[in-house]
Amino acid sequence: MEKFQQFINKTLVCSKCNRKLDFKIDRKQLEELRNSQLFNFVIMHANDHTLVISVDGRGEIRRSRIATLNAIEEEKKSNNAFQDIQIIEESNNLREAFVNWFEKKK
Repeated sequence: MEKFQQFINKTLVCSKCNRKLDFKIDRKQLEELRNSQLFNFVIMHANDHTLVISVDGRGEIRRSRIATLNAIEEEKKSNNAFQDIQIIEESNNLREAFVNWFEKKK
């Protein structure tokens, strides 16, 4: 008779930094899940990114993705998309900007 194992052992390699990650999943966290449901685990292993994996009720990894923690770099990239557009007025409050625009149209 096999001894009941409390943990499911898994190993992944991060595609961004090529670091080998060993982790354990507690079976108690998965016992309530149905086959169609997924449980997300976040594996923080670097300063600038983390790994998010989705596990089904049997402990099988269904999806994995890398989440970047460096929001400043993303903000710089998104601002570059509007580089050629002329800025008429800058505002930090959308409602206030709309009211000002509406008042000017009157």
